[in-house]
Amino acid sequence: MKEEKTAGLVKIGELAKVTGVSVSTLKFYVKEGLLEPKCKTGKNMSWYDPACADTIRTIRALQKERFYPLSVIKELLKGGQGEREMALLDAIHKVNYRSDNTLLGLGEAVRRSRLSAQEITRLSEAGLISVGAGGSRPVYTQTDLSVMSLVRRRMDAGIPFEQTLLSFGIYATALYSAVRAEVSAFISGAILSPGFTAEMGTRLIRVSDETLDAFVDLKREELNRVYGSGSLEDLYRFEGALTRGLERIRWMLEAVGLHEDAAYCAAALAGDSTGIPVLDRSAALYRGSEHGSGNGIAARVAGCAAALDYFTALDPLCAGSAAVAVWCMKLCWLSLAPDILNCRELADTTLRELLAYLQQRLGDITALRSALPAILSENREAYVYL
Repeated sequence: MKEEKTAGLVKIGELAKVTGVSVSTLKFYVKEGLLEPKCKTGKNMSWYDPACADTIRTIRALQKERFYPLSVIKELLKGGQGEREMALLDAIHKVNYRSDNTLLGLGEAVRRSRLSAQEITRLSEAGLISVGAGGSRPVYTQTDLSVMSLVRRRMDAGIPFEQTLLSFGIYATALYSAVRAEVSAFISGAILSPGFTAEMGTRLIRVSDETLDAFVDLKREELNRVYGSGSLEDLYRFEGALTRGLERIRWMLEAVGLHEDAAYCAAALAGDSTGIPVLDRSAALYRGSEHGSGNGIAARVAGCAAALDYFTALDPLCAGSAAVAVWCMKLCWLSLAPDILNCRELADTTLRELLAYLQQRLGDITALRSALPAILSENREAYVYL
């Protein structure tokens, strides 16, 4: 009797073998209602129509080629979906029939992207690529590979991996929020209509996607131009603020009787050699002359980068008798640096250290404690708000 009931039917293991889909995945399909056993001969023994193999292949194709979720696939398997409904589903799921939907293992991803396994793992941990489950090993989509290739291109151009991780992460975070909010707004403002049809939905979604992509490109280009130009202007103004700031600090040092320190500051501003290596190098970098006398953008950027590294690591006490002058240059440079260089915290620390040093030398520094921050603040506001 049992043989009659199961004649022509197959077990789930046989379906797994002919389709290449794991038994655990097939059992999940059964649980979700995408597959139904033809009969059961025991609590844990089910038999299936061999035609289920075609159903399984259809499910996998819809997942891999059209990115449909199982809930949508389940409805499709019930039938009744015409071409217009399918076109709407394709628009919603951004189906691109020209794309390659082959999944890649880690080794192949490393070979084709020219990134290391560690770098690919970092991209995954940052949420910039989506790792799928390929049995016990991760697999990557062609979209993931495209992201990896962009990272490699930036690295080949000289952009550090860590910087790309940061930049891509900034955009990814903003896009997650923007897309989520925009989809909700689009559904409520354009899709929810009593006269809604599949054809209308397909048209609205396609046009919305194309115009939003174009809008994002246009605005990003515009904002890059605005902020890039603004950053360049800050760099030019910064140079003038440095000269005015150190000159005012020199006057302040004269006023409190620190004549030798004031003279060192004057020499630094004039470019005069003092025979004190730390002071002379600090002055050269402070004036931006370390990388030549050219006024080109590249020379200015290189000089700014060199000065940032130098003043960040500088210990003014190495200058001996010229320590105060070197300290003032370090303080002035870090305090007046454009915000993009992120020097504020180090500038505050440098100010506290300089005031503590001056207090040891002078005792009462009440005037200096208020005058120094005021000079720096006034000069910064003067160039930031020009």
